[in-house]
Amino acid sequence: MNKIRLTKHSWNWDWILEPYLDTEFTSDNEKRIEKCLSEVGIDKIETEKIRNEVGKQMYKYNFDTMLWDWCSLGLYDVLSAMRVKYNENEFREFYKRAIEIDKRNKNTLHNTV
Repeated sequence: MNKIRLTKHSWNWDWILEPYLDTEFTSDNEKRIEKCLSEVGIDKIETEKIRNEVGKQMYKYNFDTMLWDWCSLGLYDVLSAMRVKYNENEFREFYKRAIEIDKRNKNTLHNTV
């Protein structure tokens, strides 16, 4: 065997990127997502800051490309979306922050939202 260590999926980016899905969510769902993010150390202010940075690109990524994802956008998607916005150095810095957010308090309690 290759002895590749498996890690649990982090839902952090899926939760952060939920507003950019082709789906309408209720205020109860938004509150639940805010609670999940808070539990992993991402408060409402940080969530808004992240969404302000990535929002325009995520709309372009999901809708302008006709991807129309309605289920889940995650780390791969935000990296793909932001890669076309930033130059090499800016993207390198964003990548580091994105990975840190993804690894924050690796979720073991939440399998789905």
